[in-house]
Amino acid sequence: MGAGVVEIDGAGTVVAVFGPGMVDVDGAGTVVVVFGAGMVEVDGAGTVVVVVFGAGVVEVDGAGTVVAVLGAGVVEVDGAGKVVAVMGAGVVEVDGAGTVVAVFGPGMVDVDGAGRVVVVFGAAGSVKLDCQHTDVAGNWASGLHHAKFHQRVLYIDRDIHHGDGVEEAFYTTDRDIGAGKGKYYAVNFPLLDCIDEESYKQIFKPVMAKVMEMYQPSAVVLQYGAESLSGNHLGCFNFTIRVDAKCVEYIEAFKFPLLMLGGGGYTIRNAARCWTYETAVALDTDITDELPYNDYFEYFGPDLKLHISPSNMTNQNTQQYMHKIKQNIHII
Repeated sequence: MGAGVVEIDGAGTVVAVFGPGMVDVDGAGTVVVVFGAGMVEVDGAGTVVVVVFGAGVVEVDGAGTVVAVLGAGVVEVDGAGKVVAVMGAGVVEVDGAGTVVAVFGPGMVDVDGAGRVVVVFGAAGSVKLDCQHTDVAGNWASGLHHAKFHQRVLYIDRDIHHGDGVEEAFYTTDRDIGAGKGKYYAVNFPLLDCIDEESYKQIFKPVMAKVMEMYQPSAVVLQYGAESLSGNHLGCFNFTIRVDAKCVEYIEAFKFPLLMLGGGGYTIRNAARCWTYETAVALDTDITDELPYNDYFEYFGPDLKLHISPSNMTNQNTQQYMHKIKQNIHII
């Protein structure tokens, strides 16, 4: 039902579902309902086995199989159709049998033994307040320190502006440089205007390698604002989206759990380009430079391509300046 493409094998079993629409498939453990846009891969028995891309709701019958996926993101499931990971919309916890226990991310979703959503707390409650779907919302468990899973989380802010919001939150703790126990737990690399990609490559990898060595995190949060791109209204850097993608690849290579976040990006067409390309890189997926036609196609003119070109701005960051900053960081 609806638009899209459904692939089936010679026996008539659903193999894959592409595009928007709704697909019903009978049988225990097979695909039952797929709402919204995206792609669902299933095995020869019709069980969801790989990923669900895009926004929407995916329901699958069968004990321990995917019962509901709410919101955007990427949902990974194992060969038996059990949820094992969610990227984007949150994190799904499963028990030893592969049954969904809880979902954390833009809020907290509790599900019962059958995988049905029973309670929603947190940011999801904020959405209901904003949409006037409820008068009161809350999350009594939001401040409990027991909710912490990783003891050492490295936050990397690559936006052009100082990430002082996160820094201030941990200013006096040993999770950030600042005062008291917080000294030497943050690294800020001040850059001058118009830095280009070649100069940035010279500092990002060695600095991050040293940070990883000294801090030894168990998880990484990577905040990618798009204000560093050439032509941004507020930024003064001279990057293309390829340099951001190289940074993603470098951090991914450390094999830590990685949460990627957006940030600033007030030239919206380039922010869309940047985050689309970085998503593809994170998923190890090649995408073409040709933009698909859509309702907003004209906003990506005049070139109508995915990638952008750097400008002819003069880089204010000399080799001597960057070397001095690197030396100071390594001394600390």
